[in-house]
Amino acid sequence: MKKIILLLFVSLFITEAMAQKKVMVFKLMDEISPKTWRYTQKAFQSAREQKVSAVVMELNTYGGLLDDADSIRSTILNAGMPVYVYINNNAASAGALISLACDSIYIHPGGTIGAASVVNQNGELLPDKYQSYMRGIMRSTATQNHRRGDIAEAMVDGNVVVDSINKKGQVITFTAEEAIKYGYCEAKVNSISEVLQRTQLSDAELIYYEPSALDKFIGLLKAPMLSGILILLILGGIYFEFQHPGAMFPIGVSLIAAMLYFAPNYMDGLAANWEIVLFFIGLVLLILEIFVIPGVGVAGITGIILLISSLVLALVKNDYFNFDAVGNGSLNLALKIVSISFISTIVLAIVLSRFMVSRNFFERIAHTQTLADSKLVNSMLHRESVLNLKGVAITDLKPQGKIEINGILYNAVSSGEFIDAQSIIEVYKENSMMVWVKKI
Repeated sequence: MKKIILLLFVSLFITEAMAQKKVMVFKLMDEISPKTWRYTQKAFQSAREQKVSAVVMELNTYGGLLDDADSIRSTILNAGMPVYVYINNNAASAGALISLACDSIYIHPGGTIGAASVVNQNGELLPDKYQSYMRGIMRSTATQNHRRGDIAEAMVDGNVVVDSINKKGQVITFTAEEAIKYGYCEAKVNSISEVLQRTQLSDAELIYYEPSALDKFIGLLKAPMLSGILILLILGGIYFEFQHPGAMFPIGVSLIAAMLYFAPNYMDGLAANWEIVLFFIGLVLLILEIFVIPGVGVAGITGIILLISSLVLALVKNDYFNFDAVGNGSLNLALKIVSISFISTIVLAIVLSRFMVSRNFFERIAHTQTLADSKLVNSMLHRESVLNLKGVAITDLKPQGKIEINGILYNAVSSGEFIDAQSIIEVYKENSMMVWVKKI
């Protein structure tokens, strides 16, 4: 009986040992950005769920944002399974940091790894405090995987001279042969298949990770250029709706753009609930400034500040107003995206408002009527006071609409009453965006 039980245990052990291993394979072939960080995060999550034995990452990048590279590095170091990288040509800058986090590095013949100095968008070196931080994480990552830390530092800073490997002022970039010589590469390989052979996983079941359609769409929305376009639509929609009350089309575009802007950042844990609330509080303050409070004052300025702040904060990994975990790369990029979009909105508002007004664009959408021979004043541009002047309602005021004073059209709002078109009106209050009228 004991022999039978022993045989059963041995049989189960052999069966378990012979069970086919699974390996997750995925590619990281773009600039390191929030999009690639999300992609990597999802790949490792899928690997854990499918209980794979190892992950093989094919890498080809010239670098990117340090914040996202550091997040990918941490994910690899804490994966709980072997991670192998196949450098298919380039692992520069942020790519070098990601590679050093892997258990084994394999490089395609002709491939390189290194040149990890921190630079700005123009390729210029950032101050030493940034280089110092990069030196530190490169060194600690290299030593954690039993690679020389001094070489990792010299990949960042040319002032770090290592033996006869580099000269002063020259950052290290290894070819495949040099990387093998100094312990920064296990072997030259031509494909993922060779990596699997060298890691005794050639018989494993390969699972190729591909992001879902939703993940691809979210990654697209998080691209810096598209984020900038969405901000432009948000701000532009708000502006044109206030310029043409009742059109509804501009504010509809603005709200849809806001949803597309905040939703992916919320799903990735960047945009917190309070930041979204901040956006809507700013919007409400702007509405109060325009329709309730005369003059350009505290409410309007505060509203604009809150709107801009919420758009910036939704792009970075801040803890309320604590930015310790936010790298300068991400924060600078967020500020640049929002600033450029804000300035572009102002410029386009001036240009498009004249174009659209001359063609009664929003009036057609709102089904309002205007005088063909009248000129509609863009209230952001006009400065002449019409306070206490009399005119005529060109459209019904319910309570917003258009009025004419001395042959010029103005956006107007009634005191709350319904005013029929062609009624005689008098202006009793005004600000830079709107005039308030009563029927006489």
